[in-house]
Amino acid sequence: MRVVVFALVLLFCAYGEQTSGAKLEFEVASVKSSVFGPGADGLCRGGPGTGDPTRFTCKYVDLKRIIVWAFGLPPFQVAAPDWTDNQRLDIQAVLPLGATKEQFEAMLQNLLIDRFHLGFHRERRDVTRYELLVAEGGPKLKEAQAGDAAPLPSKAPNPVKKMRDFRLDKDGYPILTTRGFSNVNGRARFYEPQGPIESLLPLLNMIMDEPVVDSTGLKGNYEIEMHWGQAPLFGHVRAQQTQANGGLSPTGAVTAPDVGPGGPSIQQALRDQLGLKLQRKKGPMETLIIDRIDRVPTEN
Repeated sequence: MRVVVFALVLLFCAYGEQTSGAKLEFEVASVKSSVFGPGADGLCRGGPGTGDPTRFTCKYVDLKRIIVWAFGLPPFQVAAPDWTDNQRLDIQAVLPLGATKEQFEAMLQNLLIDRFHLGFHRERRDVTRYELLVAEGGPKLKEAQAGDAAPLPSKAPNPVKKMRDFRLDKDGYPILTTRGFSNVNGRARFYEPQGPIESLLPLLNMIMDEPVVDSTGLKGNYEIEMHWGQAPLFGHVRAQQTQANGGLSPTGAVTAPDVGPGGPSIQQALRDQLGLKLQRKKGPMETLIIDRIDRVPTEN
């Protein structure tokens, strides 16, 4: 039985330009072009918020992902050359004890500037995106009580975690007692014991494979629990829309099938379980434009 668990991280953090002061750099850093071989799992480990906060290591990771992490943005807000998706790297870096996520991101940015001669600028572009809205009939959300949950965990570079123990309900959906997302054999569940509506956005961005913005106007903290059919993992709704001959009504409402391999679609789950809906439209979004970047890093 295949099990995939994601501890969702909030990827929508605004990037702050580095302020005056000492240049933030790793204490030691090695960056090399990578080839597929033993241990080439395409993952990064360590860094702030993990069990190994002073070491950051990557094996066979694409350059685009390093850029995304360095600026704390979702992939669709970074316009980089297509080849960066396939340019693979091995990275070993040492951080000072107590480095924050923001400092870690600045170190990654400086690493890209120093070793790859990164150049970039920002501009607002019109993009196709989804708006998360309150559905007809109103929201179906339970207000969270103060103290129901611990504060959100620190953001870690790698959002993928291995599940060591899990239970399933009578319908085969994973049971979650802490915040996160689990997918077991095409049956998925998301649970947030206490958080704002924005806590749904990383999940929806991952599934829709396009930007999702919160337009609900809901400002409280909620206990959010939702289950749905999930297969494949990424671009799930986009694939369904293709099968549905375009997938959008003239109003921009999502019209993918309501029942997937493991149960209701993400759209039906949003409507029936949370009283929310997705609507597709065009709108402006700040985008990080990569003007130049080398294919091969300079010598360590």
